[in-house]
Amino acid sequence: MTQKIQIALGTASDAAQDIIAAWHCAEHNEAYTGTTEKLYFEDLETLLKVLTQRRWQLLKTLRLAGPTDTLSLSKMLNWNDREIQTDINELEQSGLILRTPIDQVVAPWDVIEAQMRLAA
Repeated sequence: MTQKIQIALGTASDAAQDIIAAWHCAEHNEAYTGTTEKLYFEDLETLLKVLTQRRWQLLKTLRLAGPTDTLSLSKMLNWNDREIQTDINELEQSGLILRTPIDQVVAPWDVIEAQMRLAA
């Protein structure tokens, strides 16, 4: 099964609406048809600050490698440990990568789908 996360520009209210919709479906024993994994950024500037070209490369490398420790990942990318740790922390805080119980990092997504409206 393809693991997908959707990135969108939106507010905390938008995220809350998704949660409420899922909750109502659960209350009525109905299947929730919305995107199960969604990540909101307040604006495009914030999104681009988190998901830089360098971090996109890290995500792709990590997805291909599978669960990996940070030292091995830094060697794969030929980056120094301090720089990669900063990038990993930012991606982990945003929810784009996860940490395993044995302190490896993993990019669980096969697809990252972005949606941005030009007009309200």
